[in-house]
Amino acid sequence: LMLPVIYGYISKLRCHSQSEDYKLIFKYLNDFSSFITRLTLEDISTSLNANVQKYVDQEEEMKSWKYPQDLVYELREIIQEDLRGWSFVADNWYPNYHHGSGATAELAKGAGLASKYFILDNTLPEEYRQFAAYFLMENYRKTGVSIEDLVSMIAFVPKGIDSKRIIGQEPTACVFIQQAFFYACDKFFDAHKEIGVSLHDQSKSRELALWASYGHDFATIDLSAASDSVTYTLVKYLFEGHPIWKFFEAIRSRKGVLPDDSQIDEKWRGLIIPLEKFMGMGSPSTFPVECWIFSAIIRLAMKHCGVNDYFVVY
Repeated sequence: LMLPVIYGYISKLRCHSQSEDYKLIFKYLNDFSSFITRLTLEDISTSLNANVQKYVDQEEEMKSWKYPQDLVYELREIIQEDLRGWSFVADNWYPNYHHGSGATAELAKGAGLASKYFILDNTLPEEYRQFAAYFLMENYRKTGVSIEDLVSMIAFVPKGIDSKRIIGQEPTACVFIQQAFFYACDKFFDAHKEIGVSLHDQSKSRELALWASYGHDFATIDLSAASDSVTYTLVKYLFEGHPIWKFFEAIRSRKGVLPDDSQIDEKWRGLIIPLEKFMGMGSPSTFPVECWIFSAIIRLAMKHCGVNDYFVVY
């Protein structure tokens, strides 16, 4: 038994004993086996630099991504049809402004709401002030700050021993508005079940995954770096022409700044890079928009295949 433990293959074994003690021992061995397969002999700083390099390269590469125009046109039709049911002023979906407890570009986690509201009052983007005045009849004082002036702080947080999860700590004023958009999307998707998106209930996703493992009647798709793969160009093509696009333009960070960290190669420290992705992890607006697009892709695929089946995007 120790050989598969040492070489990380215990996940291929099965415990047939009915004894709870044996099951517990098997669980501990499996956890240990899985853990050691994630260890690395590399210098962690080398790994961090590799993650930074990969991030910068992808931002540059995404500028050249091309999309099949016929398929994108059909996706746009689906999204625009969905948007017929969207309203910024109906059913109290929007605006439910609020701050979360997480870090922002200007403040560390736990800085407190008072600090966040102080920064919000002095950095609300002019673009959103105009949007709110025109579409919501809300009036805010001018701050002299443009969305172009606000920069997202890019953070590389541990995901595994030698891998990093990339988080964009959004400007405080943007997060305040983006939280309201997340809430509105949650209500919108709940009212339009045909879109097939759930932002908070994983039970349907687990149910389908369970059925897929039993009967192979369903498939599950887990995308790698999904948030960082939805480009500004694609979202613009799908949503432009509806007021929601003006909203996106008013609250989307255009630039990100890499950490000024001694573990990172000097050429990257504090470097400001233009963002080609629509929004990254860390923005409350990212997940609703990417799920919406993935839902449209599934619905288009079903249309092309001549089926209309049950699915859920989470």
